[in-house]
Amino acid sequence: MAKEEPNTTAQRYNQTAAEYEDRWENYLSHTHERFLEGVEIQPDDHMLDLSCGTGLLAKYIIDRGDSFQQLVLNDIAVDMQAHARKRFEGKPHITFSSFSAQSIKQTEHHFDKIFSLSSFHNYPQQAQVLAECHRVLKPGGHLYLLDWNRSGLFRLKNGLIKMMVPERIDTRSTREITSLLLEQNFKITTVDEWYHRSWKFYYVISKKL
Repeated sequence: MAKEEPNTTAQRYNQTAAEYEDRWENYLSHTHERFLEGVEIQPDDHMLDLSCGTGLLAKYIIDRGDSFQQLVLNDIAVDMQAHARKRFEGKPHITFSSFSAQSIKQTEHHFDKIFSLSSFHNYPQQAQVLAECHRVLKPGGHLYLLDWNRSGLFRLKNGLIKMMVPERIDTRSTREITSLLLEQNFKITTVDEWYHRSWKFYYVISKKL
């Protein structure tokens, strides 16, 4: 029997929303800075942050000085997203939604870029998530995925985390995530993997042809 449904993950993040950024400050600063090294934003871009949390990625983007047409901040954890809503109140080019990642509420060919940062391992239907990302991306649009890398020594830590927490933990190795992307007709443009302290990550950028 599976130990969680998507709302269990949301409930877990809602419980820690108030302390989330302080508790994970080093992890968050490292992953966000590394993530944005691979992202070049254009003024006419329409973008989706698939699991925005407290809106920290959007803050990094704005602090970097990037301009864009639209950034949709999506999350099913409403208490996490509440921090983002407060952070970006009165900014019309930032909008909010709360759909499941495997059922994106948008028409085909809408977004230029989709971001998934440290969240893919929480998704219960990962192939369907990628299929939905492919559907709503414009031809030539990019999907950016940075997440835990279930390979090497990190397999042990990943297993311990999975046993200790109630939320869904379904990590992938670099090989597995690239295979899933290829199955959904993405072209892989960039692949990287590295350790940071005891964490191992992958960063895969792919393109809709």
